[in-house]
Amino acid sequence: MFLPQTDPFNRPAGGGMMPKTGVMMVHGTMGSPREFDGLAAALQGEGFLTRQACLPGHGDDPRHSLIDVCAEQIVAHCRDEYIAFAETCDQVVLLGHSLGGICSLVLASQQPEKLGGVISLAAPFEHAYSVNYTHGLLQANLSTLGIGALYVHQYHTGFKKPAFKPWWFPKLQAESARMFHILQAGLPQIEAPVTLAHSPFDLIVPYAEMGKLADAINQPHRVKTYTLRHCGHQVFPNSRGKRFATEL
Repeated sequence: MFLPQTDPFNRPAGGGMMPKTGVMMVHGTMGSPREFDGLAAALQGEGFLTRQACLPGHGDDPRHSLIDVCAEQIVAHCRDEYIAFAETCDQVVLLGHSLGGICSLVLASQQPEKLGGVISLAAPFEHAYSVNYTHGLLQANLSTLGIGALYVHQYHTGFKKPAFKPWWFPKLQAESARMFHILQAGLPQIEAPVTLAHSPFDLIVPYAEMGKLADAINQPHRVKTYTLRHCGHQVFPNSRGKRFATEL
């Protein structure tokens, strides 16, 4: 559904060296690279190389506190991760969730070498309920809220989250605005194929953000949108890693 519909090894008809396709996965805010463990294992089983990037301020033993991380630092870190991974691959597909989806799209706008495509899951264009759109949920219909509530338990993955202090919120909100600015400025520069996927029952990022991203990229022949109907914001908790890989 999402990855190129070809043999992941792109085996040449006459034999010889087999090119390698890699999938670099980027998690979201307050998330963990380990959220991709199940998906990575399933993709490896299909012959893909994988890399689970860890954003600055996250992970089991972060080098920086979340309050010390800026938008530009996050982008630069993802670029470094991509460059290192691309050295082992002939083609790389970026797969990002939420903030990771933003990072993947920003990287794509820089047109790095070997980029085969982007899969952005539940990524915002300008709004996230808890960041700058707190009244948005009040506009949602009861059916959406009710079904979305069924998936709230998936948001708690069990993996370690970075430390967060309530008084850090203004700084993090400002960095979110900077990240949105970087994203929106870069979207028209994307040339690689893009798949955007989002659930209408997402209670973290409004479903309408997917359409805004597609419109801003403004290349209908390169952009596909896909509605996910069996999750909320957390697209693939561990139990769904294998199932999601089959959809890819």
